Amino acid sequence: MPETFWAWLAGFIDGDGHLGIYPAGATLEIVNVDTETLKWIHDTLGFGYYSPLQTNGGRQRQPWKWGCYGNGLRVVLPRIIPYLRVKHERAVLLLEYVERFKHPGKKRTEEELAVRQELKERIAVLNKRSYAGLA
Repeated sequence: MPETFWAWLAGFIDGDGHLGIYPAGATLEIVNVDTETLKWIHDTLGFGYYSPLQTNGGRQRQPWKWGCYGNGLRVVLPRIIPYLRVKHERAVLLLEYVERFKHPGKKRTEEELAVRQELKERIAVLNKRSYAGLA
């Protein structure tokens, strides 16, 4: 994959992407009404998921999403982090999370659970600041 693809993808993620940690694990998603672009990302990378949002929020055009988790994050994040501007810190934290907690079903120590919770909270704070317009 050429570096221009990763730089372009990072820009798209900075604008329409979301990085988060949920009970099921870490994820990166892009939501957009341009289904052709999201399908192209899916086909180009050859992994992740591509589907319509369950609700369109009353919009005239149906939003779709492309996203990835687990091993997909381990491929995408290191390649886009150098190009991210808005979501750079979130991506670095998410990469740390997926590298540290590769086996979701594994029993964790209290220390590991504390680190996991801290990373989750730091990303959540950054997401809230972003949605509040504070970048």
